[in-house]
Amino acid sequence: MVTIPHIAVLVAPPLGHISRVTSLLKALSKHVDFKATFFVPRLTHFPHFEIEGHNVVSIPITSSDWIAQGTAYANALKTHNLSGNYDLVIYDTNPLQWLFAVDLYHMRTVCLTNIFLTAHANEPTLQVDRHRENITVYNQIRVKFNLPPLTSAYDLYEADLVLLADPQVVVDHYGLLPDHYKFCGGAFWSAPGEVPQDLKGISDILLVSLGSTGNRHKLTDEFVEKIKTNTKSKYVVLTGQPPAPDYADFIFEYIPINDILPHCRAVITQGGSGASYQALSKGVPVIVVPTHKNHFILGTLLQKLEIGIVVDQATLQNAPKIENFQTIKANLKPRTTSPNGDQAFENMARELTGFINRY
Repeated sequence: MVTIPHIAVLVAPPLGHISRVTSLLKALSKHVDFKATFFVPRLTHFPHFEIEGHNVVSIPITSSDWIAQGTAYANALKTHNLSGNYDLVIYDTNPLQWLFAVDLYHMRTVCLTNIFLTAHANEPTLQVDRHRENITVYNQIRVKFNLPPLTSAYDLYEADLVLLADPQVVVDHYGLLPDHYKFCGGAFWSAPGEVPQDLKGISDILLVSLGSTGNRHKLTDEFVEKIKTNTKSKYVVLTGQPPAPDYADFIFEYIPINDILPHCRAVITQGGSGASYQALSKGVPVIVVPTHKNHFILGTLLQKLEIGIVVDQATLQNAPKIENFQTIKANLKPRTTSPNGDQAFENMARELTGFINRY
């Protein structure tokens, strides 16, 4: 009798995490039969994204404090007996926020993440700072859950299999990978649908795509106007919900960005990997205006590789110059051949299939 594996999916509420792991499972379904149950912490300030085709357990979270959030999530998961009822855990989340008190030691684990967050990269991430500030409290709570102490925030990314959702140029920056780290390519999701009628036939677009974690109101009209001028853009298109700020000519909640990018001069992101990598895959320069430290780390890395620009919030008035974009455009052309989008998810699915079949 063939046993169909039951996968527990632990995913953070932002669309970037949900869309990435659902895209992986869509690709996986072409290789193996499985069942999946999502355990999603629901926060009031994040939109409630629907997950179709899988069982979903929503866990309401009322606190705004990471430690209280993670404790509540762990208590909820205990009632579902992950190790007794599931064959595998896949997590695509901020593990210090959501998984620090979850017992994964008795499970086969797969972490879907970005390399710059991992121990191998050794970057001074937001998670590293939070762990250092609250190490005693984290470990006191872990004792109550019969878990060993955390020595580092990086510990939570060290699953049995680590699937990296980054393009080749980013992964190569960090050198030879450990055996359980698997390069898969730049993974991102693009909203389906038709290009809005208002955008048909226009080009020279400056796209502002800040995801679930960005804050478009941090962008001043003066800054966006400078970027628009220096990239020789004619229109500013913003993804998100109304009302549109003054700098936006058009605003759409969701648009098929893959179809828009060939008509873009540049993209402003908050430093989320999905929007940033999607733009780079099409040879479009990225300007990162970070919301938090991890966004700044990615933006700084892209700038170091000369394929993007990071703008410190404190110096927003210093918009990148025309020459900056010309250099980036020249560097991007030979660096966009890495697996991206659907091919990256297919690579992840193949790695995950091999992992499942080994047991």
